[in-house]
Amino acid sequence: MVAILAHAMVSSLGCDSADACAAARAGLTRAALIDGMEVSAAADGNPEPVVVHAVPVLTKGFEGEARLQRMVDHALLEMKVLLSRSGTLRDRVGAYFAVPDPAREYQALDLITAEAERQEKSEIAGRLAMQPFDGSSAQRMLTRAADAAEWPGTIKLMRASAAGQAAALACMAAARQDLEEDRLDLAIVAAVDSLVSPATLIWLHQCHRLKTTDMPIGLMPGEGCVMLAMARGGEGVQGHVLDAALGQEPLSLWSGATSVGQGLGEVMSRVAQSAGWKDAEASAWVISDHNGEVYRANEWGHALVRLQGAWPAASDPTVWFPAISFGDTGSAAPLIGACMALRAFERGHAPADRAMVLASSEGEARAALVLAAP
Repeated sequence: MVAILAHAMVSSLGCDSADACAAARAGLTRAALIDGMEVSAAADGNPEPVVVHAVPVLTKGFEGEARLQRMVDHALLEMKVLLSRSGTLRDRVGAYFAVPDPAREYQALDLITAEAERQEKSEIAGRLAMQPFDGSSAQRMLTRAADAAEWPGTIKLMRASAAGQAAALACMAAARQDLEEDRLDLAIVAAVDSLVSPATLIWLHQCHRLKTTDMPIGLMPGEGCVMLAMARGGEGVQGHVLDAALGQEPLSLWSGATSVGQGLGEVMSRVAQSAGWKDAEASAWVISDHNGEVYRANEWGHALVRLQGAWPAASDPTVWFPAISFGDTGSAAPLIGACMALRAFERGHAPADRAMVLASSEGEARAALVLAAP
C-alpha cells in the first residue's frame, strides 16, 4: 500500500504545514487588501479594492514564475529536511508536478462581456494555442529548487500537468501507480499556483469571477505550494492513498453552462466504496476545493444528489472547504486539502478515518482521492 511519509506546505497562513493547518482549524485567515490594485465596480464604475490570501514575506516583490519559484524552493528544502530527519530519503526519486497554465489569462473568453477586452485577448489566445504546454516551466522550477536545496542525487520529472485543480490529484494517481509497479522508491508530488498577480486578478474580474463588494459570489484569490512524499511504506507513515478516480465534466466552467454535477458525481461514486460510504451509519468526510462561485455551488449540490441513492453516507457528509482559510489556491488547492487531512489524522480531530479529497478544474478535468489514517 502506498503511504505518505512527509508533507510540506507554503500558504497565506505561513510556511509551516502544522501551523497553517492549526490556524485554519481555528478559523484564522490572513486575507488582506492587495497594495496598489483596484478594479471597477460593474454597477457604477467606482474603484473597488481587491482582497487576496497572499503568502506573507516570502513572495513579496516577486511576480510570475519567480514568485512560484520562491514557494517551490522553500517547500522542497523543507521536504529534504523532513525526509533526512526521518531517514526516508531514497535513491530512485521521481517528481509529479502540477503548475498553472501559462495561457490561463487567455482562456474562458466567452465569460468576458466587454467586447474590446474579449477581442484583445482572443488574438493573443490564438497565438498561444500554437504553443501547447510542454512541462518546461515545471522542469525549470524543479531543477532550481533541487539545486538550492542541495538535494542528494537526482529528482527525475515524471509528469507535469497544467490541467487546473484536478492536475495535482492526477499526479498523485500517476505516482501511486509508478510506486506500485516499482518504477520508483520515492515520489514527490508537488503543486504550486498563484492567483494574486495583477494579470490574473484583472482576468478574473473581466470574467466576473473575482469576489468584491460589488460581486459577493466570486472567489477570493490565494496562492501556495504543497509537496507530498509518497513511498511503498516506511517509517513515520502519515496516511495511506487508498484510491483515486479521474473523470471529465462535459459542462465545464469554460463552456459557460451550469454544471449538474455529472463529472464530479462520477469520480466521487467510483471511490465511495473505498471511502467506506456503503454503510448507512458511515461517517462521510469530504474535503472540497469549492471556492464560493455559483458554478461550483451548483456542481457540488448536484453531485451530492446524484450519490445519495446509492451511497447513504452522502446524505449528511462532513465537508471541509480549505478556500475559506486559504482562498482559491488553484492547482495547489487539493493538496492543501490533503495536508489538512494528514494533520487531522495526526492530531486526532479527523471526523472519520478516511477522507475523500475532491478537485474540479475550470476546464473539464475532475478528480477524487481517498486518504486513510495510518
